[in-house]
Amino acid sequence: WGMCVSPDAECNCAGHLIGLPYSSYRAEVRGMLEAISRARRPICIFSDNQSAVEVMAKLLENGGRIHDWPKDDGCGDLWEWAGEYLATCANGQILVRWMPGHLDAVYAPLRDSAKTQKQWPAEWLAKKRQDLQHFLQQGGDDRWISGNAGADEWAEKGANLGAPPRHLIDNERLATLLS
Repeated sequence: WGMCVSPDAECNCAGHLIGLPYSSYRAEVRGMLEAISRARRPICIFSDNQSAVEVMAKLLENGGRIHDWPKDDGCGDLWEWAGEYLATCANGQILVRWMPGHLDAVYAPLRDSAKTQKQWPAEWLAKKRQDLQHFLQQGGDDRWISGNAGADEWAEKGANLGAPPRHLIDNERLATLLS
């Protein structure tokens, strides 16, 4: 998981996931939780995971109380923690919004040298150009794109920290099987 407020913010952070399953969805949820617990208020969290944004928005609308989050999304423990935390927060101080992911790829040819540039399929890049144009026409901001790309970079750093010790993974699997 990764959280990025701005490229040089001291509160940017990353870590590896604890708890199963290990998924990009769980990493997005964990990143949002880090943002609400670490960043100054008011805050608007941007995420490119629409499902996670929808659940977080329901929690925010209901003061941390929600009875119908997806029990099968593998994040029940994180949503429960979010609910408990949000119940103590002032209303309206935290917003969450969805944005298309990887819009920074459109800028890569302008920013990166040919040697460091990822090679994206032409059709995918054309779709991202359309997404970027629509996003900016709807009031999106380049800073949000930069923050979303930064969160992805921080998440990669977190993943590279290494997996938790094997005994913790085994304990987590056992607890999941018994529940």
